[in-house]
Amino acid sequence: MNDRAIVAEGGAFARGKVVGEQCAAGIRKLLECQDFMNILDRSGSLRGWLPKAQATVPLIEKHAPTALAEMQGTAAGADLPFDDILLLVCAYDKSFLYWTELAKAKKAEADAAEQQGGCTSFAAFTPDGLICAENNDERPWEWDEGTRDVVLHLIDEDGLETLTFTHPGIPAYMGMNSAGLVLMWMYIDNGDRAYALPSCVMTREVLTKRTLAEAVDYLRSILHTMPNSFLLAHESDGICSVEAAPSAFGASYSDTYFTHANVIYEPELFVPDENGQPKRPPLGQRDCRMAELVRARYPDITIDDAKAFITDSEDIDHEKGINNEWTLASMVFHPSAGQMHIAIGMGLERKFETVSFRNDN
Repeated sequence: MNDRAIVAEGGAFARGKVVGEQCAAGIRKLLECQDFMNILDRSGSLRGWLPKAQATVPLIEKHAPTALAEMQGTAAGADLPFDDILLLVCAYDKSFLYWTELAKAKKAEADAAEQQGGCTSFAAFTPDGLICAENNDERPWEWDEGTRDVVLHLIDEDGLETLTFTHPGIPAYMGMNSAGLVLMWMYIDNGDRAYALPSCVMTREVLTKRTLAEAVDYLRSILHTMPNSFLLAHESDGICSVEAAPSAFGASYSDTYFTHANVIYEPELFVPDENGQPKRPPLGQRDCRMAELVRARYPDITIDDAKAFITDSEDIDHEKGINNEWTLASMVFHPSAGQMHIAIGMGLERKFETVSFRNDN
């Protein structure tokens, strides 16, 4: 894992600078990939999005100061303009906002099936403590097929450690911290949009929180760009599935287990049917499959079980399993052991490696 794990400690700017120094080539490559993707799917120039990206900076400064300082450090370390890092951070939300703009202008029809990935997750309390797992599924050509992806081991000045999977230049995707908090992040959609805080900075800021309540309150307090699902779990506090959109927020708690895979669960986010009544979306194949796997073994789920669940696949065409042709990484979080087990890269035959916290916080 030495070629994928980056250890950065000190203040936020200093941590970001270390990341930038070590990820400079990867950041430049991903900017090229985004430019290519924009041409490929006619989703509008990322560079042309800069004024809208810049408009989010005051929100980032107010609601995600840790992420902002790390982004500034990353730009300095990579010897790139801050705007380049900002554009990468906004790329995920930009793709959805752009297609929504076109649809409203009746210039194109947004195709949700083409836009979404297929992240799948679970969190469960077991005899060996809290165990969580998630796949990161995205369009491979946007992110150089995962070849540049990294695990950041961030150590704050106050001793808080964070392990997070991410793309170079982006503060955080999924991860956990040494206070016992795990964050998993999934796509959901009900069409709700706003120009607000980029998703990839709120994920980083959540991982600065030490309790489940602090994490949930933070997500409740901010304005979201688009619908997202966050499966939060804490070794001492329990599990909470948060679904947040620009105009709605819902949360469900559990002290046993929870599974999620891109389906909206919270009634607050349901889209009304033709009669104006909230309509719950049907469960998807991966949602049903993960629930089946977890129920069959709960509560005696082991780390090896979690690895098997998250890489479950009867075929690469995504007909019956969890792992699929868009899976860029599979990860298992074990907070009580201070360990993150991760397999990065595409395909079914991937090897898990382990990254650990340095200290017992």
